[in-house]
Amino acid sequence: MSYRARARRVRMLFEGQWQEWNSIHLKELERLLPDITDENRKVLKSFVQMRGAEGLPQRCWHLWKSGVYRQTLLGEIGLLFAAMLGKV
Repeated sequence: MSYRARARRVRMLFEGQWQEWNSIHLKELERLLPDITDENRKVLKSFVQMRGAEGLPQRCWHLWKSGVYRQTLLGEIGLLFAAMLGKV
């Protein structure tokens, strides 16, 4: 990924685009709750709790508990940073 693309993603994070996308995806996933496994329901619940948590420790805890991760180191750092800022 180019530096320009990375910079664009960081800008999208601060502008709330990641948060908006996650809201759209979560709405669709909630529709599918009856069809997903109990394990995946727990992941979803922890992720939703992370998004609604007030403090930094709670957001980090629920993110870790959810098991949600990115596949690259920079992606993982970005996810953690976004969670810390309440922008997921």
